Amino acid sequence: MRILSVLLTVAVHGMALQPSCTGESCAEIAGMAEIVTDVVLNVMSQKTGKRTKKRLSVQRYEDPGSVATRFCQIHAISVDQCKTVESLLVKRKMAALNTAVPPPTLHIIVQYYNDQFAPRREELDACVRFNLANPHVIQVHHLLEPETNAPLWLTSHPKSGPIHRIPGRLTFQAAFEYANTRLPNNSSVVVMNLDTYLDHSSPWDTFTGQLHSLTGGAFSSRIALTLSRLETDLTGQVWRNADLEASAYAIAQDAWVLKTPLHVKDADFSVGNCPGSDNAIADRLYQAGVNPINLAHDFRVYHLDIARKKADPAELPKMVVTMKTDLSRPHLRGHRIVPVFGDISTFHDLQNFKQLWGEVDPMMEYMYVLEYLGMKGRIQQKFVHGGIIEDSADIKDVQSLRREWEDQVESGIARPNSPASTEAPPALKGASTRPSELKRPGFKQTWDT
Repeated sequence: MRILSVLLTVAVHGMALQPSCTGESCAEIAGMAEIVTDVVLNVMSQKTGKRTKKRLSVQRYEDPGSVATRFCQIHAISVDQCKTVESLLVKRKMAALNTAVPPPTLHIIVQYYNDQFAPRREELDACVRFNLANPHVIQVHHLLEPETNAPLWLTSHPKSGPIHRIPGRLTFQAAFEYANTRLPNNSSVVVMNLDTYLDHSSPWDTFTGQLHSLTGGAFSSRIALTLSRLETDLTGQVWRNADLEASAYAIAQDAWVLKTPLHVKDADFSVGNCPGSDNAIADRLYQAGVNPINLAHDFRVYHLDIARKKADPAELPKMVVTMKTDLSRPHLRGHRIVPVFGDISTFHDLQNFKQLWGEVDPMMEYMYVLEYLGMKGRIQQKFVHGGIIEDSADIKDVQSLRREWEDQVESGIARPNSPASTEAPPALKGASTRPSELKRPGFKQTWDT
């Protein structure tokens, strides 16, 4: 799976979608945002003179040439360079559109409700329709309050599951219990806010719920995707909220993708409209042995909430508080910060967010390096005049060690009469030959030269 490593800017706005379709199918997807490809480019900042990385996104019904031209005008990119950008976008989009759609893998759990404000109700209905039309979705499961009336278009849709009534607002606990009891083990489940929908072109089928699928098998643990959103409107424009971006969306997620079964304690708080709930559920997942990670640049979620707010990237995020708002503040019982991977992926990236979390403590960084090496590093032994002694070698005593030596001599790996090898084992190649200076007040270390 491709994971983008850097994103430091608001995505370029999309254009109104004009799908070539007719009838109900067209009505279901008209105005839907769908980014099919994107690239990250090094661009010279007109203000600082330094190069920064900018993300350029192309939606399904956008012309890559127009997107490239607009991007080049904004960033004062030369004509020749702009042609290169356009060519890259054309190739990327063509490859994306020619990729076969895999079989559906997702079950969505959401709570529909009857909003009394017509423009807002139109947005919520659009999100449900976009999710029902998503080719990656098997079924949408509606956990409704007793007083909610489900419209006919929703209940009659072939992807809509039977209406399931619950006493009140949807909680994470209720969603997890429903998934554990109603869906097969190892099902991919998405718990999400009603005013969000999943991107149709993201690689949802690649989610395995296991970290080893993302690390080449190096690490193994259960994971859940805790995904931040992109803002959108009913014309299909897409942007990132500047205020949330300033914290790498560390405190704002809108969709949670996980594998069944999932047994989580202390999760009886609302999905959405509950201050602190996003970081609280990340903590509860972690305590249950499921590592929450935010791969929002690869698995895209769109947030549609313009009827009550301005369509402005600089607009501060707002939570509309009502009598049903969950004010239990679950984050005070435990929270976990989950910034978007690519915005903050390393300790070095944290230097760009010192105003939020301060300077990186070098000793804590060192401790996490040790933790990483404990999982990743290997100790490899070798003969002075020979090769590596493989971990699988049956070495129990001096005699078995001698046999290993003789095998290496016979195969030509070991050369007793040659100078001692100075080549480091593969795991140590490129490593420093001496420890770096420990830059921490109160510590001083010298090394012989």
